[in-house]
Amino acid sequence: MTIQCSSVIFCFSIIVLIIVFFFLTSLEAYFIPLNPEHIDSENQDNSFSICHNATSSTTKHYNEFINIQYSCIRSLWNKLERNPNQFLLLYPLIISVSEKENGVKNIQVDQYPGNEKFYWGVSPKCEEQRVLVTLGIGKDSKAIRLMNKKFKQLNSYGTSAYGFKHEDYDHFYNYAIGINDTGLQTVYDNNGEIMELKDVSVSSFFKNIIKQNIIDMLWINIDGGEFEYWSYFSKKGQFERLGIIVCQFNLEVERNDGNTFSKLISNLLESETYIFLRSEIKENPKQLYAYFLNIRHPYCIRKYLR
Repeated sequence: MTIQCSSVIFCFSIIVLIIVFFFLTSLEAYFIPLNPEHIDSENQDNSFSICHNATSSTTKHYNEFINIQYSCIRSLWNKLERNPNQFLLLYPLIISVSEKENGVKNIQVDQYPGNEKFYWGVSPKCEEQRVLVTLGIGKDSKAIRLMNKKFKQLNSYGTSAYGFKHEDYDHFYNYAIGINDTGLQTVYDNNGEIMELKDVSVSSFFKNIIKQNIIDMLWINIDGGEFEYWSYFSKKGQFERLGIIVCQFNLEVERNDGNTFSKLISNLLESETYIFLRSEIKENPKQLYAYFLNIRHPYCIRKYLR
């Protein structure tokens, strides 16, 4: 391991005044962009092998990295505990440094760009069905079309509170995802017509509608909703109580919502289940994008890290 936590924080404290204007514009994380025009849908899964059981050595391989990365993030949080929005703004710096560490730099992280949003993901190492869930599709479905072209065995679920129908998802629901099942609300559909939209809690959506215990990829787009996403990833949190395993997830959060983002990071640090692989701030609109990968569950290890 070439970068120690103390040196990362020390260097960070020296150069922060130099880079702050750069961060206010954007922070471009390292990624491998995918272009839909360059994907041959006939040859996507041919090189995948059969999934085998994972060994404990795979998890141990990341222990040193996770100790260093978590220590760095905790140090940053301790310095900015009273200013969570500043923590959110500077969080991508730690990620951009740590993603080049020996423990994880060989993990290939692809980017799936949309017209309005983008997502990161690690492709499976073996051939099995993948389950993708999007909470809050919005008006942009370019990324899911790219996923559909790349992966034959993709089973996708999506929700949208805007009244737009998305035929690119295998299962689409015009639901407003929130804390409670509160009934109906009125929205406008694609043609400007009034329609009634069902309010559904996240727990009910996963338990009663999706009915999948393992989610390969979760895309969370809050868009001002009342979804307490941070509580689902805590120790003994909602997902654990529901018996749901999430292998990878992407999060989009407003740049002025550092308080809730800090709650998520705190829960993830406590559970020690995910490594923080990518993060970027987008200036227009002003949002933070972050990506996390599960390195603890045997299913996720054998499928994405073997």
